[in-house]
Amino acid sequence: ALYLETKMALESFTLAGLDIKQPKPGSVADAQMSATADWNPMGDIYLRKSTVYEMSWTKSLIELGTSLVAVAPYGGPIAIMRDENKVSVDAQQRLSRPNIFIYTSSGVQLAEIPWSGGRVSALGWTNTENLMVILEEGVIVKCDIHGNILKQSVLPNEVKDAGVHSVKFYQLVTGTCGFGLLTKNWKFFAASDLDGSIRVKRMAEVPGAEKFLCHQ
Repeated sequence: ALYLETKMALESFTLAGLDIKQPKPGSVADAQMSATADWNPMGDIYLRKSTVYEMSWTKSLIELGTSLVAVAPYGGPIAIMRDENKVSVDAQQRLSRPNIFIYTSSGVQLAEIPWSGGRVSALGWTNTENLMVILEEGVIVKCDIHGNILKQSVLPNEVKDAGVHSVKFYQLVTGTCGFGLLTKNWKFFAASDLDGSIRVKRMAEVPGAEKFLCHQ
């Protein structure tokens, strides 16, 4: 919901829990706002974050810092899975195999996928809210919002042989979606048409890619 209000010589609005205030030139509020602890300046506007609602999931069971998290666009579902790369070997031996949990945007559980496959490198959503599970061994598993497996695909042999290092998903305003993939031997691949017949192509060589700390 978007609403406008005029108050204390300020133009302000709130959108999805983010308050934005625009001081009018020369107003007293300009000086007053700079001294307000919960407002943060960004250029010529001030931002303040407020809580719209609390998530319904059990907080003690959700560790976002050590999990793979994928949020579907436009307020869609959230997929969460423990990231085995962020858990020590000793902890992995004590813990059961991680499952994939699917929640609504407010934290209500929709599904749980018991996971017995290979190690998961990344999770991502398509524009039709199908969940894409990318395995380090170069396999793609597509699931629906209820956790049912719809399809399995195999990435090119170059990806399978090297293994998946990291994946970045994207959505375009044109309605298409895809992902960029970096292998463990520092080769880039791009996949498109995730809701159709997935097309994967190798990108040009990037000199010194092994020295990169991140890619986007």
